[in-house]
Amino acid sequence: MSFPVGKYARYKRSTAYFLDWLLQVRVQSDQHVHLETLNEVVQEIAADSSILTTKLLQELPKALAACHYAITLREHVSNFFPDDDEGQEGHRHFLDLLRSWYQTLKEVQIQPEAMEEIKFKNYYEVLQSEEDFYPDEDIVVESPVRKKAKTGRDRLFDEAFIDEMEMEVLSFFVELDDIMQGVYQVYVDAKMEKRTLVEATVVVKLAMDGACALTAQLQLKYPSLVTGQDMYDVVKNTDPVNFGKRMASIHSKYLAGLQDSLVNGNGVAPYIPGMFLLDFVGVGTTLDSFLTAVPVDTTKSINFPPQCFGEAYGEDRTPEYVLLPSPSTNKVFLLQQLPLLHKTIVEKRIATGSGYDSSSPANSFMVLMEDYFTTREVKVPTVFACICWMKSVAALQGDGGLGRNVSLSFSHSNKLMKNIEVTVEKGGVRKAHKKTDEFLQLCANEIKRSRRNRYLSRVNPLQAGFTMLDHHFKYLHMSSEVLLVTSRFRSFGHLYNALVQENYLEHIPFLDDLLEIYSEMIFTPSRASAVRGAYYRALLLSIDLRTNSVDAVCRGEVLPAGNGKFRKRKQFHLSDLSKTYRLIVKQDKSVLEGASWSRILTDAVDICSRELFETRVLSRDLLKLNDDLVDVFAELLSEFKQNRSNYELPCQNQQQRELEDGVIMLLLQLLDIPQPDSENPIPSTNFCKKAAAVIRNKFRTCELSYFTFPTQPDWISQEFGSMSFEMKEGNETREGVFCKLWKLLQESNEPLTGEDRRYFISEIKKDPQLLGMTIDPVSNDHPEHEDLCTLLHQAAAGPAHDVDLVEWMIQMGALILQPSLHCRTPMQKDLARKSLPSTMAVHCAAIAGHEDITQILLEADNFVDLNTPTLHTKETLAHLAVKHGHKGLLNTLVWFGADLLVQDGCGRRVWAGTSDADWARSIVAYAVRANGSTSGGIDKRNNRVSSQKTDQQSTAVKYRTRPSVVKRLKSKSIVKKTKNAEKKDEKPIVEPFLQQRTSPSLSCC
Repeated sequence: MSFPVGKYARYKRSTAYFLDWLLQVRVQSDQHVHLETLNEVVQEIAADSSILTTKLLQELPKALAACHYAITLREHVSNFFPDDDEGQEGHRHFLDLLRSWYQTLKEVQIQPEAMEEIKFKNYYEVLQSEEDFYPDEDIVVESPVRKKAKTGRDRLFDEAFIDEMEMEVLSFFVELDDIMQGVYQVYVDAKMEKRTLVEATVVVKLAMDGACALTAQLQLKYPSLVTGQDMYDVVKNTDPVNFGKRMASIHSKYLAGLQDSLVNGNGVAPYIPGMFLLDFVGVGTTLDSFLTAVPVDTTKSINFPPQCFGEAYGEDRTPEYVLLPSPSTNKVFLLQQLPLLHKTIVEKRIATGSGYDSSSPANSFMVLMEDYFTTREVKVPTVFACICWMKSVAALQGDGGLGRNVSLSFSHSNKLMKNIEVTVEKGGVRKAHKKTDEFLQLCANEIKRSRRNRYLSRVNPLQAGFTMLDHHFKYLHMSSEVLLVTSRFRSFGHLYNALVQENYLEHIPFLDDLLEIYSEMIFTPSRASAVRGAYYRALLLSIDLRTNSVDAVCRGEVLPAGNGKFRKRKQFHLSDLSKTYRLIVKQDKSVLEGASWSRILTDAVDICSRELFETRVLSRDLLKLNDDLVDVFAELLSEFKQNRSNYELPCQNQQQRELEDGVIMLLLQLLDIPQPDSENPIPSTNFCKKAAAVIRNKFRTCELSYFTFPTQPDWISQEFGSMSFEMKEGNETREGVFCKLWKLLQESNEPLTGEDRRYFISEIKKDPQLLGMTIDPVSNDHPEHEDLCTLLHQAAAGPAHDVDLVEWMIQMGALILQPSLHCRTPMQKDLARKSLPSTMAVHCAAIAGHEDITQILLEADNFVDLNTPTLHTKETLAHLAVKHGHKGLLNTLVWFGADLLVQDGCGRRVWAGTSDADWARSIVAYAVRANGSTSGGIDKRNNRVSSQKTDQQSTAVKYRTRPSVVKRLKSKSIVKKTKNAEKKDEKPIVEPFLQQRTSPSLSCC
């Protein structure tokens, strides 16, 4: 199944169906039929319905529904056409005719048995009608009777579908607006924990693919519509006088809804139908303007001064960047993100010689951005993807919602990587299938490499979700191949089934679910055939032996060598079990049943939810299950070796008994034997009991360990607790708990594990304000670590430094609560500076040389502290990296745009901190290349930076305000500011892409 046809195509089909129905009544007349002459047909039917044949009478309800469909869709886009434009007279006239015909024919009396009631209450119900509800207009004329009137029909349709391009482009934007509303809603549901980032990613992937398909269909018909500007101009020029007013009206409605939601509601920004065009203007204008700074040479990237686009985005610091649908706010957010995107794409092309693979779900967003930078064209799919990006941020941001969802995607990939490493280390897969083991290692290495680019995902839930889903699907695919392709899982399923049926083993829900889901793959011909007396035979049939070969084995005969004894059997893979996998990875749309976009997106998210939380197909960890099955078989084999002297079986030689499959076959043959009475057990009965005990002990209490996702969608609350880090309730025991946690980190020589880690996390969940406390210098027994004054400082640079724990603490509010934020802003001289912490956690991590932790602390706050100096010595991260000889760290800082010319408190530049003359010269050379070829260029740059710092000092204090206060201020003031700006000047809302290109001064290297 392909994507559904667009709205305009449905409009044409429904209109064609209705007109064809009228033409059938008129078919005996001459072929010179016009729209006006059909009035006579309608009046004749109204006067005497007996002129309709039985077939036409039965089709009347559907014809009326088609007419209503056409009226509704045409009315929906007619608002874009000017009322006083003479060129639209034909459009209005045809719409009036349709309305008149519909009202007249609706009164025709029809026998109840012939009446098929079809009603649409509103525009959105019209869109829910199935795609094949009306025949295609080209198929309608196939009957011999209608072919006679083909010439007149073509002329009639030309008259009906006048101004087709304008109508189709308008319908195209209306369709994208509906899709965007579905995307925004699923991310809102993710914020409310009704859905998860996995489900939201499935929806946005489908939406982006749909936008590409709709755009391609439109461009195939109208090749001149190449860029987003081309299509936008069609809409804007349809009614240029009123277009700006219409957009301003949508803008006002949105601001009113936002104000009400922030003050009286749940804080969720509304989605106003029609606002996609408003977002399209802002995002399209920004993307087009940014191209002026992109080098034509595709091997060069962009250098930009830190914060040259304004205060760095933060979900609790500057939420207005994505909340307000205007070009001015769109520019700030996008312009801060686009340079790193461009630099990453350029360096990948240089390093690999190729771009992003469009077949990989992980690259869905990056492929569009690469095309944008390469072709230097702003195309509709790219604008659509960027709007999805901003809508996802707007929906998730606030109280850590954005950061936490993205962070969970990182931790999930880490978990998969560690699982693979454990499996590879055990070596069980390598022994069974070396090539599969190599693929597993490749998957783990890919996850490890992706960690370097996580800065792209920190404020981009699309990229975070795509990357996580790609890793997850590859993990599931490899796991299913390991488990389903080999015989171990199949043999175990037969053994468990037999032990349960013979009452050696009670039902284990986890294993029961497995046998139900994978029943077709495990049992041949069915599970019902695996009963006492046939357990062994059922297994032989299931391992692909032919029936005559099975009979021979059961008679004790030795099978001849060769493959003739086997039959070809269907191999089961992940695609046979997961519709979501087929939809996203295989691009198989046949799993979707909806015909409209709203139903398709709903259908997709429901399928994904069922596979996450009901069937658990997307959550079950088959790799760990395979590892444990290896252990189970090893224990069974050990039991067999200890008890083999108690019985002898035919057709089982010594070597076969030592094989895993041989043990299962032995047990199944024993279970086929009728059980003796309990007073006289035979030795084989004891072996079956021991086999049941092995399985019981392995699977009875550890079901949760076989799932990669929790059982409910409230993943955020489960991982980070429900306590907001903005709450400041008093706690009498807080100081004592803080000292215990601080000493726990201080006295450990490695990352916390086990009970210590659980205790640490539990206390922070109960009271996140612990992250804002500092240790009393008198209580510090380690003066060499006096800068490690908070829990975050300790986790980042102390003896128990732990990158995963730092990530978790950041999402608990550690960066917002850290008491060293004063390092970001100049302080008054009369303040007691000595009593304040001199370093932020990121400074301590840099001093210790922990490159991974330093990068996480930077990217988690959008690199706002990339050039933040320490309080006392005024050393930046670059100063500290050079001073302590961390060359790799300095390279990372420089790549992200660290300032190499800034001076510390003693007036020394970055390179002055090293005694390595060669290294110092290389730093100087790079600084000169990046900032100007002469010292005069450097001086000009210093003057510019000084001016920027002076401008920022006046507003720096407001960014030290706690997020809850900022949120209250913004809910009352941002909307008012925007409304006032709107009254003064409406141009930014409706400016075309190319009206005026402006961008900050950027330089290329």
